Amino acid sequence: MKIQRIDEEFRVQFSDHSIAYALSPSYCSNPECDCYELYFLFKEITGDNPFKFELRVDLRNWEELNTPKREEQVNHWAQEFLKELPDKEKREFYNRYDAKFKTKRLQSVCLPPDDIRSGTLVSYIDIISNGRSISEGGYSCFSIFDDNGTEYAVDPLYCSNPKCHCNETHLLFVRITHEKEIETTTIEECMLVRLPFRGNWVIKECWKISLFEAKRVFSAWLKENPGIIGELKQQYQAIKEAGRRSLEQERQEKSEKGNLLNFPKVGGNKPGRNAPCPCGSGKKYKKCCGP
Repeated sequence: MKIQRIDEEFRVQFSDHSIAYALSPSYCSNPECDCYELYFLFKEITGDNPFKFELRVDLRNWEELNTPKREEQVNHWAQEFLKELPDKEKREFYNRYDAKFKTKRLQSVCLPPDDIRSGTLVSYIDIISNGRSISEGGYSCFSIFDDNGTEYAVDPLYCSNPKCHCNETHLLFVRITHEKEIETTTIEECMLVRLPFRGNWVIKECWKISLFEAKRVFSAWLKENPGIIGELKQQYQAIKEAGRRSLEQERQEKSEKGNLLNFPKVGGNKPGRNAPCPCGSGKKYKKCCGP
């Protein structure tokens, strides 16, 4: 099998078929779904009546999902594609899914307005992932760092208030200890680091680790991730945008509730019989809650 990429289009040539297929990938559009499903449509590059077939795979293991009834030849092509697709292309499809998933979650998330105004720190991982972050007692994290055999998980935290221009992140480091004999994993919070995007970082707090050791571990993490500041800046901007959008949604909801109460009144506070019912049903008051 040969796979060729022309701009954004993929073409696949199976080993025992003379006509190439155009390959169209698509992803699940539900931002709350963590199915990791990728849908492929194969379509012959020919004139009239091109032959088509579909393939649905799990991006985590590249196995076909819900195999439909189809000809043996088509099954052979599907398996050839899954087995011979280069790892580089598999990673690209996975990264595309990951990027789309994060974008959808960031565009749909609604943060608590009181937390936004108070400057409560928000975990970026809690927003883009269906799992809980380590700062919330879960196992999802931004990165894993091995420091001479000691494993640390890192969770970036941000202020989501769009009026605050702090330009910084707080990084929570958690030490992970694997007890092989009893098959358990222990997670301990070690330190919280304030990292301005301009200026010097500061160890704000450290637990079960000395200040000297905390500085050494964080310096080693920065050295191992030389381009990390750019990625953290992007996360910061995404969190600020989520905060701005959430406050705007709150404002619109309050405005709609205010409009709902401003119906024509008859006899004090009672809505008019022909006015829309305040319950929001869309019916007239006399035919809904009026009686």
